[in-house]
Amino acid sequence: MSPAQEIRRPGYLIFRENGTFDSKVMTLLMSTEVITELDEITKIVEKVRPLISASQIAQRNLLALQNFEKEGAKPTPFSVLPSGRMIETSLIYKMDASRHISNFLSSFRSFLDHYSAHLSERFGNHSKEVERFKAETRKHYDSKFGYRFVYRFRNYAQHYSIPISDINVSYLMDHNIQNYALSSRLTLVRNELVRWREWGPLRNEILGLPEKIDIVPLIKEAGNSLNEICIEVLRIDANDLLRCQDYLERVCSILKLEPGAIPVVWIGENAGEGLPPAKMDILPVDEMRLIVRSMGAPV
Repeated sequence: MSPAQEIRRPGYLIFRENGTFDSKVMTLLMSTEVITELDEITKIVEKVRPLISASQIAQRNLLALQNFEKEGAKPTPFSVLPSGRMIETSLIYKMDASRHISNFLSSFRSFLDHYSAHLSERFGNHSKEVERFKAETRKHYDSKFGYRFVYRFRNYAQHYSIPISDINVSYLMDHNIQNYALSSRLTLVRNELVRWREWGPLRNEILGLPEKIDIVPLIKEAGNSLNEICIEVLRIDANDLLRCQDYLERVCSILKLEPGAIPVVWIGENAGEGLPPAKMDILPVDEMRLIVRSMGAPV
């Protein structure tokens, strides 16, 4: 029997906390019509998977940067630092800050470049879908300074080191004991930024900012714009995606899934008595729910 002719049966997996798993294989065989229908549904998810992946990477990098800034803002008394390590601590902070910023900048531009190419390949360079994407990105570039800044800052960071300002040394009172402590605000040195000659009209906007620029609010604004662009692009496939969600939710209802169960299609005969088949395809139910949440629709 060829792989295409192997029997398929629906079911599910449940992974237990002790490292074992339980499986359910239904006796009902899936017809050729149902298999074809399920393949079509899966292809809908595959169409938008690159967009969701690129968007999620950027959003996770933004969250990591925000958490890093939050931790850095907590004062660290000199008394808990190893002797003579203040300078080293400051340098490590700057390196880690640059890494987090670079990660977001890279994923931000990767999303835009990747999905522009994806839409062009899928619909054609001059298609209405590509124009819709370009119009949405232009709207955010024209209306959001954070988006404009991050878009150009990515190019800056490819030519120059990210100019993180010095770590702060503050004088604190802690339980009536005078103590020095390290704390940080993630800021950029404005005068270092404007040395780059490729800012264009944005240079004057940057000159109007404080000497130390709070970078995280600007990156957060760019991240919000990226999310809105993602939602707009997902609307191209909105009807198919909602149909896909409805289909997969009906499958879950038919399977009567236990909490935490993963719906699957088992392929081939059982591997042995009391054992499920060795091969399976996981139904993209959780992935579909993530996509629908990304669209701002209820799950």
